[in-house]
Amino acid sequence: MSISEPAEPVALSRAGLRPLSQTTTAGWSAKALLSHLSYWLESLEALLPERLAGRRGPVPNVQAENDREQAAATGRSAHDVVKRLDEAYRRLVGIVTALPADRDLHFMAVRLIAGESYGHFAEHLAEIDALLPKTTAGVLERFDQTWNTFRGAIRERGRAGLMERTPSGWSYRDMCAHAANWLQIGVQELESGDVRAWTTESIQAENDRAVEAHRLVGAEAMLDELDTSARRVREAIGSLTERQVADANIFGIAAFYTYLHWEEHLGELGIVL
Repeated sequence: MSISEPAEPVALSRAGLRPLSQTTTAGWSAKALLSHLSYWLESLEALLPERLAGRRGPVPNVQAENDREQAAATGRSAHDVVKRLDEAYRRLVGIVTALPADRDLHFMAVRLIAGESYGHFAEHLAEIDALLPKTTAGVLERFDQTWNTFRGAIRERGRAGLMERTPSGWSYRDMCAHAANWLQIGVQELESGDVRAWTTESIQAENDRAVEAHRLVGAEAMLDELDTSARRVREAIGSLTERQVADANIFGIAAFYTYLHWEEHLGELGIVL
């Protein structure tokens, strides 16, 4: 038995962190939903031995656990609930991978794994999908919200502060160079329609190239380039039709090269979503 990349985390990565405090179509917050999913993934490890043996084992108080996770989610950051979900899923993949490949699993075990992972994700996928912007105006709204937060945090450091080290070890100027470069690539891909197939290796190489290329760029020039790059990509996004926004590749450029990217760096700027 194998578990592939689930649909919900893919949809979740497209939604980002900012919407996770919103109320979903089911009436709870998206953070509560993710806490709920994480808990039941985590609970699987203790329940699985009984199911593998063909026994039902202890029956949890489902409603009580759901209520507890929903209440606890209020005090958790969006970053923390996503990290927990990722870790719970990776642990489950490891557990399933470690099962004997030549052994038929009891149907009760299969039912448990399916019910708490991909089957469970499918039940809640519509709630996550509803958090995604569906129009050009919606994408621009997310762009503006996150840009104002990201750029404002950089502005607070001042030009002299750009040379200070971030918690990740690079300078804030390096972060600006890195962000500006991906905005420029975004403009190129949106205008040409040529979406590059990036790999982990090519992304890292591009990141290294961008930082090195800006090594001698002064603080004022770096901020000017960042601001100009943001304006250009915003204009390119604003020219997209609704049909183009619905295209997964184009949406990916508009979102992952801009506001979803900036969200990844807000923690380094002292901002927790």
